[in-house]
This record gives sequence, C-alpha cells and structure tokens, in this order.
Amino acid sequence: MTKRATAGVALPDKPAVPALEELIPYLVFRISRRLNARLRERMRQEGVTIHRWRVLAVLSAKGRCSASELAAMTVMEQSVISRVADKMVRDGLVRREVRAADRRVSELRLSARGKALVERLWPVYEQHGRHAIETLTEAEWRTLVRLLQKVSTAMDSQEKAES
Repeated sequence: MTKRATAGVALPDKPAVPALEELIPYLVFRISRRLNARLRERMRQEGVTIHRWRVLAVLSAKGRCSASELAAMTVMEQSVISRVADKMVRDGLVRREVRAADRRVSELRLSARGKALVERLWPVYEQHGRHAIETLTEAEWRTLVRLLQKVSTAMDSQEKAES
C-alpha cells in the first residue's frame, strides 16, 4: 500500500469511498448531534431551551457580546439570536446596553437573574460533558481538546481568507 501526503501527514491509500467511521466531518457531526440531543433534553428538564443555554453560557464566559458576536460563538443564525435575546431581556435574564466604544452597537450581558441561572445549570452542563468523555484518560482528553481547537482555528482562518 502506498502513502499519499496531505498537509504534511502521510496517509495510507484508501479506496475511493472510505469507511464513514474514518471521515472527520461524519464523526464530528454524529458526536455533536448526540451531545446536543442529550443536552437539549437535560436543559428542557430544567426549563431552559438549548438556544437560551448557549446564550447564557457564552455570556457567562465572555461577559458581554453583540448579537453578531453571539451568533458566531453560538453557531446560531442572527435572526434566532435576536428572537432569543429579546425574550431573555423580557424575562430578565440578560440586559441590553449600548457599547461604550461604538454607540451604534448594543451588547447583551447577563443580569443577576441570568447569572444565578447559569450557576444553577452549570453542574448539569458539566455532568453532561463528563459523560461524553468518561472513557478517555486525562491525557487523551487534553489531546482531543488541543486537536479540536487546532482544527477549529484552521477553519476560522480559512473562512476569513475566503471572505
């Protein structure tokens, strides 16, 4: 079997149609779908939609974001973010404020009520994540995270270069 090079990695020659289990997009999509389905159910049990959870989690990590920044970080359409954010403002979970550096841009940030909800739900989210990786050693987990971050960064760079 001869080898072919792809971005500095020697790969064995494969049939024209490789096994699905060897295709990164297939594996990532499959894992993501299953994780999201389970998380959606857990959050539903807690009375929170998955869209709300994504916004809460990002705002908890980042502090404040514009709707377009939230859309990019949550991988949701801007129109969905706008609807979700409007409801979350109405429900007192987030606050909308004008960005000091650019008054044309409004930002969202967690309210005290939103912060309390994140604190209540964070253990649920962490437990959900632990289930997904419970068969990995710590070294395997760190390697997986590092490799996924590397792929994500490369994809971000490619998308910026193409736009």
